[in-house]
Amino acid sequence: MTQQQIEQAALEYAANVSGLDYIGEVECEKAFMAGAKWCIDSLWHDKDENPKFKGKVEKEGLLLLYSFGQCVFLYLDKDEWEHLLSYATFVKWAYIDDLLPQGKEEE
Repeated sequence: MTQQQIEQAALEYAANVSGLDYIGEVECEKAFMAGAKWCIDSLWHDKDENPKFKGKVEKEGLLLLYSFGQCVFLYLDKDEWEHLLSYATFVKWAYIDDLLPQGKEEE
């Protein structure tokens, strides 16, 4: 989601909640945008934070983010993660399950 998309969604949300076209919706827009940014940022973990694996051999789907903007998807168990840390230069990671829709969208 781009900053422009978040701002547009915030504007629409604020207008729907407040019922106003402009007056009074600025704070609502700011709150919405802050919430969206927090949600996106909270999904990403620093490299020094280890994923929680359900067991030694159970694998976890992870998305690795490199400093130059490239992402790589890997399906790893705990031993593979520890080996990856010895050579990989990624800066953040996220659980794939956290990035996927939860299927709770309104119909």
